[in-house]
Order: sequence, then C-alpha cells, then structure tokens
Amino acid sequence: MTSRRVASLNELLENDLDALCTDLATEFDRLSGKRLLITGGAGFLGYYLVQSALHWNRSRPAASAIDVTVFDNYMRGVPAWLEALKSRPDLHLRRHDIIQPLPADMGHFDWIIHAAGIASPMRSLSKRSTSTRRSRNGPEISSLSAQSPSISRVSRAV
Repeated sequence: MTSRRVASLNELLENDLDALCTDLATEFDRLSGKRLLITGGAGFLGYYLVQSALHWNRSRPAASAIDVTVFDNYMRGVPAWLEALKSRPDLHLRRHDIIQPLPADMGHFDWIIHAAGIASPMRSLSKRSTSTRRSRNGPEISSLSAQSPSISRVSRAV
C-alpha cells in the first residue's frame, strides 16, 4: 500500500496562485508597473484578486510590480489574511464604503476592478436598498474611465 501525502493549505494556495498567474500572464503583464484599485478587496472575490496580483509581484522586479489599492468598508473587520499583508509596499488598504461618493483624494488608477457587493444572497434580499446602491455605484466607477484618459480599464467582478 502506498501512502499519499496530503498537501497543506499553503501549498494548495501557492499552486492555485501559480496557475492563475500562468493562465493570466497576458493580463498581469498589462497591469505590471500600473496602479490597480480593487473595490471589495476584503471579500471572497477580493481575496483571490489581491492575492494573485501580489503573487505576480513576488516574481517581478519592484519597478514592474502592480501597485494594489483596496477599498472596502471592512464590515466584518479587516480579515487576518489582509492584515498580515498590510506592510507590503505594493499594497494600500483604505476603509471606504462604495455606496458613498468616491473620495476626491483617491488619486490616479490605471485599472479598477469593481468587486464590492454583499456576498450573501439572503443578506442581499434583506438589505435590498444597500445592495442596490452598492451595485449602482458601478456606473460611477465606470464613468471614471470616461473622465480620466489615464484609466486604461474598468472591470466589474460582480
């Protein structure tokens, strides 16, 4: 009987992130050296969006790193995984609820991924007005690309 070794969670995460970075190499190349805003970066989708960009950066020179900024309301607090990464120079965390107007001092971003939203379907149903406002701010974020020729692309993850 042969025994099989069970991979640790860290090994599984590293394998997933390696696969994502390989599969999305063209997209990450376009993001390299640019500023990226991820709304909802502390959520379920945000986890992999943030982790994959930072994983990409680990294998690149600092000058071509993706500069990642996370806007999140941190409704459930800052997750431990994000707290552990906050000292990285290529990651900036900002508490901002996307149902509020975008901050005037948010600066320039080359790319924006809008992943903010209420993840739970039951919660979305019980808090329809908040959920709708969070989704409706997508057009406000999308309009940034029309207002600023320096923003290359806005993607909506939800």
